[in-house]
Amino acid sequence: MRIHTIAVLIGNVPLTQFLTIELFWKLQSGLKESASLFRIIPSFIDSHEHFPAEALKSYDGAIGLIPPDNAALQRAWERYARTKPCVSLLYPPRSSRIPYVGVDDEAGIGMLVDHLFGEGHRSIAFAVSDYRNYSERRTRAFVKAMKQHNLTLPQSWIPFYDTAHDRLRPATIARTAKTHIGSKKHFDEIAKYYITLDPHPRAIVCEHDQLAYALMLSARKHRIRIPEDIAITGFDNISHVAHYDDRDVAREHRRLTSVDQNLYETAAASMRLMSQMLRGKRPRSGERLLVMPALITRRSSRIGAKTDDGGFAPRISAYIDRNFADSTLMERVADHAGMSHEYFLKRFKKEFGVSFHAHLNERRMTYAAGLIARTTRSLLNIALTSGFRTYENFFISFRKRFAESPVAYRKSHRR
Repeated sequence: MRIHTIAVLIGNVPLTQFLTIELFWKLQSGLKESASLFRIIPSFIDSHEHFPAEALKSYDGAIGLIPPDNAALQRAWERYARTKPCVSLLYPPRSSRIPYVGVDDEAGIGMLVDHLFGEGHRSIAFAVSDYRNYSERRTRAFVKAMKQHNLTLPQSWIPFYDTAHDRLRPATIARTAKTHIGSKKHFDEIAKYYITLDPHPRAIVCEHDQLAYALMLSARKHRIRIPEDIAITGFDNISHVAHYDDRDVAREHRRLTSVDQNLYETAAASMRLMSQMLRGKRPRSGERLLVMPALITRRSSRIGAKTDDGGFAPRISAYIDRNFADSTLMERVADHAGMSHEYFLKRFKKEFGVSFHAHLNERRMTYAAGLIARTTRSLLNIALTSGFRTYENFFISFRKRFAESPVAYRKSHRR
């Protein structure tokens, strides 16, 4: 099998930052480790300021982190994609000809709102500190989730969002921050704004963890208790952020409810897709693979959580229903239950009558079978979004469960 070389274009931040930011560590690991499985050698190339068109001629293809708001880079990326296999990672491409692999932000925000609703919260605000591409996506997802629960959403609790035109208002964010976007003073000003809202919400969903930490530190200054006075959630599940003392952040991280983006699996999925393209398989036009994130519940939002033992089964069932598509759920669920891994497995079998692995596999199989019957999505896409690390594992499990291959099942259950 031939060894391929591909470029990984880092266009969202300078390469030096990409290699040191915690959020991207799992992304790097996922790319490197999965590349070795497919006999691919990746080279990380800084594309933050200019597109390296000449250098790319020697590569067999590229995976690109190319922000959609950089028009020049996007145009160059589209031109290159006409000549070599390309996959957009994390940032949706403007061209439908380039396949995209990213995180399901809408599902992640939905998990947070569902969780807060389940804890008894009905007045929930959404905190934004920037106007990046994901800021708008996550704000839209929040508004949608609130509507699904029929919750009232005053404009003051989404102050930077123009509901009529379905977009963020950058000028309003800048005026509120009163300083350079992204600086510590900027985060402090935004945090103070949300913490002192009047009327104040009972919970605040933050667009990312850095803003959540800023709100938690601001709450302490204003003698506001978390979660007793206000619940706070983040998005990213990271423990190191710029501008703030690592000790303060580490303390808050241990109690911050957040969403883990599953970036290792997202990166691995992009490399699997690239491997298929290098072997001659053409992706469908507009191919989009969204990897399911995972809800990480901690004390910052659990004011209404039940502590009695009798809630084990319904609580774990709900957690599995929200996170079954997370391929690392086996490692996370015991932590969520506050138990050792060994004790959790024994307790689960006693409560449910089957092993955790069997229960989870059945949940994933049922979900995958429904997608196969109802949609035209690729089988690889369905396998990955159902929680399977590889298509091979999915195929074996599916055939064992339904006594036929996924292809045969689709033909016999076409609706």
